Amino acid sequence: MARVGINGKCRIQWLGPLERQLASCGAKPFSFLALCRNNNSKEVAVKFFSLLVLKKQQVVEVAQAAPFADILVTVGPKFPTLKDRVISF
Repeated sequence: MARVGINGKCRIQWLGPLERQLASCGAKPFSFLALCRNNNSKEVAVKFFSLLVLKKQQVVEVAQAAPFADILVTVGPKFPTLKDRVISF
């Protein structure tokens, strides 16, 4: 199991923008599609996988109305500890 620290060598680059987005929206959901706008397919895949890891760790909550529909992301119960967490793959 690989481990990637927030400040580690293999830093996940999009956690800063995600954290700012979640902090500014509060309990209001935001669009994963909008977060991935202007990214190539590899960057979107990395963000999606990271989103699943954050969901597993209860940092975020996700909702999707239908297959292939936009994913709405909100703050999870462990979001306040995001800076202290290590993301495990």
